[in-house]
Amino acid sequence: MSSVLATLFAVTLLAAEPLPSAAPGTLLTVRGSMTAIKGDGNGRKVFEANVLVASGTADQSVVYWTLDEQGPGQWSWPDRMGRTELGAHWRPSVGTPPTLLYDRGDGKSQVPLVLPLLASDSGKLAKDARWEHGRLDHRVTGLEKRGDWEAWRVEARNAYGIKRTCWVAPESAIVVALHERVFIGQGQEFDLKWELVGARTLETAELDATAKGFDYLLKLREELGQEPLDQDAQWNDMQLEKLKSQQAAVAKLASVSLLAPLAKVIDQDIRSQKGRSGAVASLREKSLGQNAPADWKFDGLAGAKLERSQLAGKVTVLHFWEYRDVPLEEPYGQTGFLDFLYRQRGKGGVDVYGVAVHESEEADPSARRRAMQAAGRFKSFMNLSYPLLVDDGTMLRKLGDPRVAGAKLPLWVVINAEGKVIEYHSGHYEVHRDRGLEALDATVTKASRKGE
Repeated sequence: MSSVLATLFAVTLLAAEPLPSAAPGTLLTVRGSMTAIKGDGNGRKVFEANVLVASGTADQSVVYWTLDEQGPGQWSWPDRMGRTELGAHWRPSVGTPPTLLYDRGDGKSQVPLVLPLLASDSGKLAKDARWEHGRLDHRVTGLEKRGDWEAWRVEARNAYGIKRTCWVAPESAIVVALHERVFIGQGQEFDLKWELVGARTLETAELDATAKGFDYLLKLREELGQEPLDQDAQWNDMQLEKLKSQQAAVAKLASVSLLAPLAKVIDQDIRSQKGRSGAVASLREKSLGQNAPADWKFDGLAGAKLERSQLAGKVTVLHFWEYRDVPLEEPYGQTGFLDFLYRQRGKGGVDVYGVAVHESEEADPSARRRAMQAAGRFKSFMNLSYPLLVDDGTMLRKLGDPRVAGAKLPLWVVINAEGKVIEYHSGHYEVHRDRGLEALDATVTKASRKGE
């Protein structure tokens, strides 16, 4: 498998040699796939995960992990690594495990991976041993040949049958293979499986350097305000400045074998987003102060329309976004805060319009109808009171489409009472729980007062 996070260290290919005892310093590499049964999925996903037992006692351990995945859906770098605390018998207690992101086409699903460490409630496995964990009944059925290994076969059952089967090396608690039935979306069934392909023990100096590197990256993620399993990693100006200031420190991680591939990805992300940020800033500078195009004309749902003449004497907020109901993804929640702003400011000479952008309208006349239907369902779902318009991209391009610079929608545009663009904001606004879209509201308020 071609792997962005392909391990640069020397991985011991597993033959008949004894496995490590899962003591601190043990580094395990698993490789697997997630495949739709009956072909009802969006594609096959392959992945590789590295799991490092960094420290621990019989009752508490800390593991660090990295994840590389290819196929439908992929995390940005902050969620390709993590830290998980384990209690007795290798049971996860704190932290997020390696988690696959699967893009179904109509939405995205998160599929946690089981760590390659397993023990019974007594701490050891033996034939007919039973225990319950994670709403699953576990039972050791006996020893079974798995590749070059004799391993304990452990079946985990729920009310519908066997959910997961693991093969565990005797005396080591290391899982050498796993098969699992996974259901996502509207009950789509998948076969998830992986095998242990590498195991070695890190020397003390390498273990210390690797643990410090993980702690640094996890702290950086926290300082960026990035929540675990956040699918959007479009950095704002403050986050990008933070990353730029840490670029030299990130580069030093190239000397840590397990983290070197991740450091390369982070560096590429910083460079890419720096270029994107500069290009968007150029579009913003070009747009600010310009008159709204004279030929502006939108129409939309329930007779909604907007022409250039309607801008006179009012402050107008335009929110360009897909407005799709499927898949329902962030930043859809920000539309609720925009609706709150509209209800608060709408009677004070402020108009708010959502603009559903769907370029396929030109090539397919029926696409407009589908776009309007999708926007209508979204509007109903979110109970939005501001009107929705539809654009095939023509009007967006007149303002400066941020996607040509590699950015994503939404785009927020504010036009003052004289018809001039006074704000061009690409991406999310920071949301304050009590004050909503505070920065946007401040811009609108200032423009409204000038028009009084």
